[in-house]
Amino acid sequence: MISRRWIVHREHFVHSWKTALRRELVAAYRRGTMDAGRCLDTYVNHGEPDILPREAVVFLASIVAAERAEVEWSALGLANDMASVETIEAGREFFFPSR
Repeated sequence: MISRRWIVHREHFVHSWKTALRRELVAAYRRGTMDAGRCLDTYVNHGEPDILPREAVVFLASIVAAERAEVEWSALGLANDMASVETIEAGREFFFPSR
């Protein structure tokens, strides 16, 4: 079985590489060329937690969970937990700051 993780190399730790990847993930998600699941998979497979802020990851994960369960976010029990709702909203604002 081939690992889906990236091989670590010396450019792997270059800050500009992470910044470029972050910009591309955000741009692809905004354009709609990458859905929440693919964006989250790309994030996980790179193994770099600081590529996206925590709020953005929670936002993507909530969308994926809602799509898989075919329910609205409120049905996931997140509406009752104000901290979760605020975190998801902060993640949405990360991807779509003007909305």
